[in-house]
Amino acid sequence: MNSESKFLIVETDPEDIMWLLVTGAPPRAYCKKHTVPLEIAYDIFEVTFCPVDKKEFSFTNEYSIQQRLVEHLGNREALSKLKFVRLDSEGSRVIARESVDLLEEWWIEAKASDTSSGVQLMVQIGKRNESGKKVQLFVDTPRQRLGFDFSDKDTHPAGKLAEVVVTFKDSVTIIKAKDN
Repeated sequence: MNSESKFLIVETDPEDIMWLLVTGAPPRAYCKKHTVPLEIAYDIFEVTFCPVDKKEFSFTNEYSIQQRLVEHLGNREALSKLKFVRLDSEGSRVIARESVDLLEEWWIEAKASDTSSGVQLMVQIGKRNESGKKVQLFVDTPRQRLGFDFSDKDTHPAGKLAEVVVTFKDSVTIIKAKDN
């Protein structure tokens, strides 16, 4: 048995069974009294019993369903011990949020987040009939920088807005549509 092996004791269905979970193998039910694997016989119904004293055990569900349930419980236990890693550089707490409907066609949402470097603002603007397409702007106040997301879901600000002006303490940043 390797260091990845785990015992998960199921005390409710029925009480005299424990389950052995070994990485890469399905859970196996054991007789708690004799610490031996239970055996399954198929007659008219499925019969689970201890090979030592022939004591029969009946589950609320079929053995295979109970086995999957125990596997999920074991996975839940393992997942609860994993370290949480963020894909973005830092997790930031949203400190303010505001949504506004602009006329019937447009919407705007702003979120202020408290990050380790200071308050940052994210503004999203979209048209209701364009599913998922939006302009996403980031106002980084500590660095006095204006940025935007440009991907399949997000459009360049100049594609939807005539002009974006952000005035910082020491500078002004402008994103503007090209004159045709």
